[in-house]
Amino acid sequence: MSKIVGINVDYPIIKGNGSFFKQTFNTLDARKSNLHILFRTIPGERVMNPEFGIGIHRYLFENATPELELQLQNEIITQINKYIPDINIDNIDINLHYNDSQNRNTLSIILDFSIKNNLELNATITENY
Repeated sequence: MSKIVGINVDYPIIKGNGSFFKQTFNTLDARKSNLHILFRTIPGERVMNPEFGIGIHRYLFENATPELELQLQNEIITQINKYIPDINIDNIDINLHYNDSQNRNTLSIILDFSIKNNLELNATITENY
Protein backbone atom coordinates (compact mmCIF):
# COMPACT_ATOMS: atom_id res chain seq x y z
CA MET A 1 0.00 0.00 0.00
CA SER A 2 1.50 3.32 -1.03
CA LYS A 3 1.27 6.38 1.15
CA ILE A 4 -0.13 9.58 -0.36
CA VAL A 5 2.41 12.34 0.15
CA GLY A 6 1.50 16.02 0.22
CA ILE A 7 3.39 18.48 -1.92
CA ASN A 8 3.17 21.57 0.27
CA VAL A 9 2.07 22.89 3.64
CA ASP A 10 -1.49 24.22 3.43
CA TYR A 11 -2.49 27.68 4.59
CA PRO A 12 -3.53 28.52 7.22
CA ILE A 13 -0.93 26.38 8.90
CA ILE A 14 -2.74 23.98 11.21
CA LYS A 15 -2.20 20.47 12.57
CA GLY A 16 -2.85 17.84 9.94
CA ASN A 17 -4.25 14.32 9.96
CA GLY A 18 -1.36 11.89 10.09
CA SER A 19 1.27 14.57 9.50
CA PHE A 20 2.56 17.44 11.52
CA PHE A 21 0.92 20.13 9.36
CA LYS A 22 -2.09 20.01 7.07
CA GLN A 23 -0.83 19.53 3.51
CA THR A 24 -1.88 20.24 -0.06
CA PHE A 25 -2.04 17.43 -2.59
CA ASN A 26 -2.26 19.20 -5.95
CA THR A 27 -0.41 22.00 -7.72
CA LEU A 28 -3.24 24.53 -7.66
CA ASP A 29 -3.80 24.23 -3.89
CA ALA A 30 -0.04 24.35 -3.33
CA ARG A 31 0.26 27.62 -5.26
CA LYS A 32 -2.70 29.13 -3.39
CA SER A 33 -0.91 28.31 -0.16
CA ASN A 34 2.36 29.76 -1.49
CA LEU A 35 0.58 32.99 -2.40
CA HIS A 36 -1.14 33.36 0.97
CA ILE A 37 2.19 32.87 2.74
CA LEU A 38 3.97 35.33 0.41
CA PHE A 39 1.28 37.97 1.05
CA ARG A 40 1.38 37.56 4.81
CA THR A 41 5.16 37.43 5.30
CA ILE A 42 7.04 40.58 6.28
CA PRO A 43 10.39 41.04 4.48
CA GLY A 44 13.11 40.20 6.99
CA GLU A 45 10.91 37.72 8.84
CA ARG A 46 12.65 34.73 7.23
CA VAL A 47 16.23 34.89 8.44
CA MET A 48 17.70 32.84 5.60
CA ASN A 49 15.65 34.68 2.98
CA PRO A 50 15.21 38.28 4.18
CA GLU A 51 13.76 39.61 0.90
CA PHE A 52 10.85 37.11 0.90
CA GLY A 53 7.42 38.61 1.52
CA ILE A 54 5.27 41.42 0.24
CA GLY A 55 5.02 43.34 3.50
CA ILE A 56 1.41 44.44 3.20
CA HIS A 57 1.67 46.07 6.65
CA ARG A 58 3.70 48.90 5.04
CA TYR A 59 0.68 49.90 2.97
CA LEU A 60 -2.11 49.63 5.53
CA PHE A 61 -1.86 53.02 7.19
CA GLU A 62 -0.74 55.07 4.20
CA ASN A 63 -3.00 57.54 2.43
CA ALA A 64 -4.98 55.67 -0.22
CA THR A 65 -3.84 57.06 -3.55
CA PRO A 66 -3.53 55.69 -7.08
CA GLU A 67 0.26 55.86 -6.63
CA LEU A 68 0.08 53.68 -3.51
CA GLU A 69 -2.10 51.18 -5.36
CA LEU A 70 0.41 51.05 -8.22
CA GLN A 71 3.33 50.65 -5.81
CA LEU A 72 1.57 47.74 -4.07
CA GLN A 73 0.67 46.14 -7.39
CA ASN A 74 4.30 46.38 -8.55
CA GLU A 75 5.51 44.83 -5.26
CA ILE A 76 3.06 41.94 -5.66
CA ILE A 77 4.14 41.29 -9.26
CA THR A 78 7.86 41.50 -8.37
CA GLN A 79 7.57 39.11 -5.43
CA ILE A 80 5.42 36.57 -7.29
CA ASN A 81 7.76 36.59 -10.30
CA LYS A 82 10.73 36.03 -8.00
CA TYR A 83 9.35 33.45 -5.57
CA ILE A 84 6.52 31.70 -7.44
CA PRO A 85 7.69 31.92 -11.06
CA ASP A 86 5.55 29.02 -12.29
CA ILE A 87 2.31 31.03 -12.20
CA ASN A 88 0.86 33.65 -14.52
CA ILE A 89 -0.78 36.66 -12.94
CA ASP A 90 -4.00 37.02 -14.90
CA ASN A 91 -5.47 39.94 -12.95
CA ILE A 92 -4.86 41.90 -9.75
CA ASP A 93 -7.68 43.92 -8.24
CA ILE A 94 -6.61 46.13 -5.32
CA ASN A 95 -9.33 47.86 -3.33
CA LEU A 96 -8.33 50.51 -0.82
CA HIS A 97 -11.50 51.24 1.15
CA TYR A 98 -11.32 54.53 2.99
CA ASN A 99 -14.69 56.15 2.36
CA ASP A 100 -16.85 53.04 2.38
CA SER A 101 -18.88 53.01 5.61
CA GLN A 102 -18.99 49.19 5.80
CA ASN A 103 -15.37 48.45 4.91
CA ARG A 104 -13.76 51.62 6.18
CA ASN A 105 -9.96 51.60 6.29
CA THR A 106 -9.53 48.14 4.82
CA LEU A 107 -7.52 46.72 1.98
CA SER A 108 -8.58 43.81 -0.20
CA ILE A 109 -6.59 42.17 -2.95
CA ILE A 110 -8.12 39.76 -5.44
CA LEU A 111 -5.59 37.87 -7.52
CA ASP A 112 -6.51 35.69 -10.50
CA PHE A 113 -3.74 33.36 -11.57
CA SER A 114 -3.01 30.30 -13.67
CA ILE A 115 -0.27 27.70 -13.75
CA LYS A 116 2.20 28.40 -16.59
CA ASN A 117 2.55 24.84 -17.88
CA ASN A 118 -1.21 24.17 -17.66
CA LEU A 119 -3.31 27.29 -18.24
CA GLU A 120 -6.48 25.32 -17.55
CA LEU A 121 -5.41 25.23 -13.89
CA ASN A 122 -6.48 28.63 -12.63
CA ALA A 123 -7.86 30.08 -9.43
CA THR A 124 -8.58 33.25 -7.51
CA ILE A 125 -7.38 34.15 -4.06
CA THR A 126 -8.61 37.01 -1.93
CA GLU A 127 -6.57 38.70 0.80
CA ASN A 128 -8.34 41.03 3.23
CA TYR A 129 -6.60 43.30 5.70
